[in-house]
Amino acid sequence: MDKWQIILAASSAIILFLFGIENFSKEIQKVSGEKLRKFLTKHTTNPFKGLLIGGLMTSVIQSSTATSVIAVGLVNAGIITFRNSLGIIFGANIGTTITAQLVAFHLTNIAPYFLIFGFILSIIRIKYSFIGKSIFFFGFVFFSLNIISSTLSPLKEDPALIALLSSMDNYFYSLLAGIIFTSIVQSSSVTTGIAVILTQQGLMTLDNAIPIVIGANVGTTITAILASLNMDLPAKKTAFVHTLYNFAGVLIFTPIFFIAKPWLNSLTIPHAETLANVHFAFNLLTSIFFMIFINPFSRWAETLFKGNNEIEHLNIDFPIIKNEEDVQQGIVLMEDLLEKLIVQLKENYFLISLAIEAKEEHLLNKCKKHHRYLLFLRSELDEFCAQMAMNSADEKNGRQIIELISKIDYIYQINDSIEDLIELNDELIQKKIPLSIDSIVSIREISGNLVKLFDVLIKQNSTKKREEESFKSTQKELHTTLAKSYQKLLKIMTLIDNEEATPLARYLSVNQRLKDKMNTLQHF
Repeated sequence: MDKWQIILAASSAIILFLFGIENFSKEIQKVSGEKLRKFLTKHTTNPFKGLLIGGLMTSVIQSSTATSVIAVGLVNAGIITFRNSLGIIFGANIGTTITAQLVAFHLTNIAPYFLIFGFILSIIRIKYSFIGKSIFFFGFVFFSLNIISSTLSPLKEDPALIALLSSMDNYFYSLLAGIIFTSIVQSSSVTTGIAVILTQQGLMTLDNAIPIVIGANVGTTITAILASLNMDLPAKKTAFVHTLYNFAGVLIFTPIFFIAKPWLNSLTIPHAETLANVHFAFNLLTSIFFMIFINPFSRWAETLFKGNNEIEHLNIDFPIIKNEEDVQQGIVLMEDLLEKLIVQLKENYFLISLAIEAKEEHLLNKCKKHHRYLLFLRSELDEFCAQMAMNSADEKNGRQIIELISKIDYIYQINDSIEDLIELNDELIQKKIPLSIDSIVSIREISGNLVKLFDVLIKQNSTKKREEESFKSTQKELHTTLAKSYQKLLKIMTLIDNEEATPLARYLSVNQRLKDKMNTLQHF
């Protein structure tokens, strides 16, 4: 096989490696799905836990890029805080070193067994067939690395390639090469895997390989930055800090490398194993350093990205229900929580009304984030109520739990109507539909009266007293405003080609339904 055939075969193997990593990551996320989101939400309330989870998660899915993108997405959805996302991102850098370890210590030889087992498991119909593809692609990733190693083996005697690689005998050139190559292939595992293989084959020196794998850490952050471009401020902040963290790690590591270089070259263990260990040590020590200073680091990052798009979390710690006393405490917790939920619905309704009136996209994005967070919270509330119901034999507690479940349902019906308004606002912005002064005045009057209804509901929940008169008075005022708005709408609809007639009709209809839902909720 001549040199160009070898290069073509190696390039094909690298493409297979990329294909394997991408599909393995997708399969793992498909299998875990919503469970992964819930697991991350529950277990990343402490950054140190996030560090461990980020490391383990990346070790499993073999992609720090996927882990960091998931973390950025969860921050954008308001499900985890910016500070708690830092632990996941730091841990992801540690977890990604597993690829280099497996290659350096020749553990990839077990790849064919995973390929065969995963294939068989995916085609037979048994309980665990759904994980067959994940196992297959795990084997595929390391099988393709073995192919790369085999195809590159003849090149270790090629004088032209040796001369080319020797010409890169500059720390900063190698560092830049690692950053650029990883930015292109969007996988640090590819870069580190190939670097280890080239070191094993004697095609690359340890001095060249180390800065390449260190540079790969910086290059892999590009995906998270690209993913955050259309997201809110907290997500952009998370992606930026991920990049900053890796750059800072390089700055810290560079003088250490030049000091330790003679000692590293004097080690008797194979250079590929040394490279894998240096990669691991670099990511571990960088993560530990930043975890020690995580509070000042996160505060400094907050000052760089000032904005009001951060969602206010409810910080719920659902207790484990074991007995009737726990059930009673759970009922008190839920009543307090539902009161806070109504407050959040009021805030979100007010925001979406402002967004429709002003057609402000940043307000719309903030509403979407609130909405996504509340949707995520719904499953948590339902699970907790089910847990209380299963552990309660008391009839009074049972009635209260049923009432709570009904109340959750009506609260989320209100949330559904707010989602309808979000979709309406999306349509107004996308189609660039102008609103007349009359329409804006109607929207302002309707939203003002509905906010008053929310206030009555909130007061009723806090005082535990039925606010019948106040609610009826506010509802009557809203009814009058809606009637006037419908009259205005009829006049607007008589005009030829008036674009705002249909969206305004939808706005009035949604608010009518909101009024009815709040009326039902008021009777609980």
